[in-house]
Amino acid sequence: MSELPSHSVTLRFLASPTDVGHSGSVDAGTVLEWVDKAAYAAAVGWAKSYCVTAYVGNIHFADPVNSGDMVEVEATIVYTGRSSMHIRTIVSSGDPKGGPATMRSQCLVIFVAVGPDGRPVPVPQFEPSTPEEIEQRDNALARIAVREKIVEAMNAQEYTDAGTAERVVLRFMAAPLTSTGAEKSTAVLS
Repeated sequence: MSELPSHSVTLRFLASPTDVGHSGSVDAGTVLEWVDKAAYAAAVGWAKSYCVTAYVGNIHFADPVNSGDMVEVEATIVYTGRSSMHIRTIVSSGDPKGGPATMRSQCLVIFVAVGPDGRPVPVPQFEPSTPEEIEQRDNALARIAVREKIVEAMNAQEYTDAGTAERVVLRFMAAPLTSTGAEKSTAVLS
């Protein structure tokens, strides 16, 4: 009997000064990049196949991550479909010298395993064994119905060019060229 791969991955690293945005803390986009990397590692580790991101949602940013923080991004498979893996991610950070890490954000990411032809391939089924794992699986299953209702509502919507958003047209002039080539073409025009 072959043992199933681990269903959880934790990435640990320091938040660097280059991760900081205009707000003075790490940008949300950078945090989402970390989430995607950790979830991808969990997905390919589980599926033993190339995987693609199918969904990122239910994201909650509780507190900012600061430069110099020790960051932990935990990605845990909570449910598997035929070819999909629902992965709960939690981003925590704190003082690298010790002390407890604080949860900064969490979200759900869904990856689909694909074969060399780019088509979905089956993944090993995840069977929750603890009460917490069962609760996380049930939460993932409940979100499936919600996403389906959102897709139905969006498909029923009639989209037109008319809308309520402001339309803006940007026009600009290119700076005049000062190279020798531009002076020659100016001379020809004179």
